[in-house]
Amino acid sequence: MSATPTDAEVIDFPKPAAKKPSSTERIWGKAVYGHGYAGIPSI
Repeated sequence: MSATPTDAEVIDFPKPAAKKPSSTERIWGKAVYGHGYAGIPSI
């Protein structure tokens, strides 16, 4: 049998870029924005 190395090179996957929150989400907060509230009324 052939000798196998015990040390393996581990490569991390690149992380996706974090989504920048919208201005409405920054002003009202994530919970309020998640319920569909907006800075201007939708008709």
